[in-house]
Amino acid sequence: MRVNYNMSAVKANNQLLRNETALAKSVEKLSSGLKINHAGDDAAGMAISNKMHAQISGLKQASRNSSDGVSVIDIADGALNETMAIVQRMRELAVQAANETNSTSDRESIQKEIDAIKAEVDRISQDTEFNQKALLNGNLDRRVYPNTTHITMEKLSDNVPARDYSITVLSDASQAIFQSDPDSTLSAQTSVGTNEGGIITINGVKIEINGGDSPADVYQKMCEGAELADVTVFMADENANVPYSTDGSNEKYAGYSPYAGAYDFSKALTFVSDEYGSKAVMEIKVSNESLANLLGLGSENITINGLDAKADLTKDAQSGDYYGFESTAAISTSGNMISIIDKNGFEMEVVIDRRVASTSFAMPTAADATNATSSHISVVPTVMSSTSYELEIEVTDMGTMTLQVGANAGQEIEVRIPNMSAESLGIDDLNYKSTIGCTKALDKLDKAIEKISETRSRLGACENRLEHAIANLNSMGENMTAAVSRIEDVDMAEEMTEYTSKNVLVQAATSVLSQANDLPETALQLLQ
Repeated sequence: MRVNYNMSAVKANNQLLRNETALAKSVEKLSSGLKINHAGDDAAGMAISNKMHAQISGLKQASRNSSDGVSVIDIADGALNETMAIVQRMRELAVQAANETNSTSDRESIQKEIDAIKAEVDRISQDTEFNQKALLNGNLDRRVYPNTTHITMEKLSDNVPARDYSITVLSDASQAIFQSDPDSTLSAQTSVGTNEGGIITINGVKIEINGGDSPADVYQKMCEGAELADVTVFMADENANVPYSTDGSNEKYAGYSPYAGAYDFSKALTFVSDEYGSKAVMEIKVSNESLANLLGLGSENITINGLDAKADLTKDAQSGDYYGFESTAAISTSGNMISIIDKNGFEMEVVIDRRVASTSFAMPTAADATNATSSHISVVPTVMSSTSYELEIEVTDMGTMTLQVGANAGQEIEVRIPNMSAESLGIDDLNYKSTIGCTKALDKLDKAIEKISETRSRLGACENRLEHAIANLNSMGENMTAAVSRIEDVDMAEEMTEYTSKNVLVQAATSVLSQANDLPETALQLLQ
């Protein structure tokens, strides 16, 4: 028997400490509901659960982000719905104004409504916002960087990869242009002769010239009538090789310098269409030969067309490959628009200014009409000189609205909304004052409807995608929460059993320790 060291008590005490530690952990788990309260409880489990918690919080925020994206699309789609209603109204008015039962004042009233609702299209494109972000003014479209300010990117499909492209512009487009003889008979007269009156028809717009009209009256009538026909009439010096100014200041006048005074029939009476290209048709008909001779037109029936721009895809001199484009790409031009299409939905449309290639033209004049063998002539400008221009376009993925729809980097959806202003829709210069103007307006409005419908369709598809993304994110969050629960949450029934066991052992160890502490007292009996 030993007195200094009570080994039974030491052993009982150690067991008691172990049981108390185990009981304390069990109590902590039961009170917290977690079986991992410290890294030591399950180091690997804690590392896994921490990563899962980061994912769960990220998934919840990504779901909210996606919901915000749906809100953005709803706002944009609602605004485009109203824009569509306006364009449909414009088209309805075009059909109404095209009917020749309308008087000039009727068409002017229709034109006033058109101008008003066109301004509303622009206001909608500028003022439609989400969280102070403009949605329809082009700020959320892909960024394109050309090497010149003289182009406008009209269309860029989602299937155009971000890279550098190159197009060689061979010649610019031209308007339909015609010049009368300078020093026409009217320049020497104070008024139109009795037998010289008649009807001048420009693109279907009739201009009545009466005997006794002064040169000022004739000029005013022609200017007003031509404006209704989308044609500009002015006095200019005859010039067979017309350069356009580099700043575009004389583009309306096809490069000519208009006479600074009110009128002067000793100058050439010049007709210039507002449109460019082969579709820019200008028909000038005169009811009698006397009136045609009076104005120096050279013929009673003249049709003038413009010229389309010419362009080609730029090739590498060594490899022969196109810069940026695939070998299957096809290019075409219409007026001053260059279109490139390719497989897989690749579409690119670029509108170039009239002066990109510095093309000079020989313009049709009264001499062409006078020397013609037919009473009806059809002429186009002739390219005199041109400088090819290599148009470089950098297409980037910047500019679109990026929605973070996942818990990790790179899990994104791009929302692209093009500019929906009247100019970008091609309806900023509608002319309802003549039948031909209404016909052209119908064509422009149909294209605008197509563009709006295409944009809304793309936004609808993106909204559906976001709604599926939200459902997937919520499902992932739910399943990952269940996975974390299996790792972290304590099984209360199992742990209660453990708690009861440890509690009994602590009580037993306490009792045994008490008895072990009494053992040294037996050694004292030997000393009695």
